[in-house]
Amino acid sequence: MTLNPKAELEHRTLVEFIHKYLEEADSFTRAKTGALTHIASLEISEKNIYSLTRQDFSEHVISLRKGEPLKGVEGVAPTTTLKDMSYIKVVLVHAEYVWLVTPCTIQNHTRT
Repeated sequence: MTLNPKAELEHRTLVEFIHKYLEEADSFTRAKTGALTHIASLEISEKNIYSLTRQDFSEHVISLRKGEPLKGVEGVAPTTTLKDMSYIKVVLVHAEYVWLVTPCTIQNHTRT
């Protein structure tokens, strides 16, 4: 059971939200645009935004930290994962307040 039953019928991905966010923005630093573009290329971005869980985010962070040695991808520093998570949060909060879309992750994390 999801926290937003109406959203169960919808399927949107984080990559869709990121692209829309980047299209609507006036301008960002190169670092923020690059980070969001990179996040959009990762596995977590292909998942349904309405069914993302804390476990999905946890696995994403662990994966970033470990890297993929067989593919020659080194792990990243803790500050990089923190920045990535904050960029994801910015996109999700923007979705909630500007597009009036409420992914269940926002319900879990920003309403206390």
